[in-house]
Amino acid sequence: MYFWNNKKIEGADIETFQKLYLKVLNFGVGSSYAKDKNVVYYKGKVIENADVETFEIFDNFGYSKGENRVYFEGEKFLKVDPNTFEVLDYDYIKDKNSVYFQRKLINKADPVTFKPLDSFFSYYSKDKKYVYYQEKLVKGADSGTLKKVELNAGNSKILDFGSTYASDKNSVY
Repeated sequence: MYFWNNKKIEGADIETFQKLYLKVLNFGVGSSYAKDKNVVYYKGKVIENADVETFEIFDNFGYSKGENRVYFEGEKFLKVDPNTFEVLDYDYIKDKNSVYFQRKLINKADPVTFKPLDSFFSYYSKDKKYVYYQEKLVKGADSGTLKKVELNAGNSKILDFGSTYASDKNSVY
């Protein structure tokens, strides 16, 4: 018998049930995904139509894929091409056709040149033509000169999570 957060996982096959891990360097990082010979689970719930044989965890932010589908936290992400799907950071993902911020389409974004302004929890991003704040276009911003406004903490050591301020040749955002 298997449990998730003290709730019995109905129908789980005891002999083949296994928690799935993401490989990071030479370590296994735990996840909320598991599988047995019949089905794949996310937090103890069956992921409908997930292919047990091809299912894999894509990153530790909740993304996974299998067969011809991409999932986020166990739910099918309908719009994404699983063959070109890529996680850029916690908030941004892309495929060959589109870019998304927290699973919301970023209109006009060019997947080839798109990049978050910072490597971790960035609210600003850009491509060859445009600047974006989350999934919204920043009108008048210059993509070519956009940069993160650095945290000025003097001699203090402060961890700066993400870029909440940005600037270009025209303005501060």
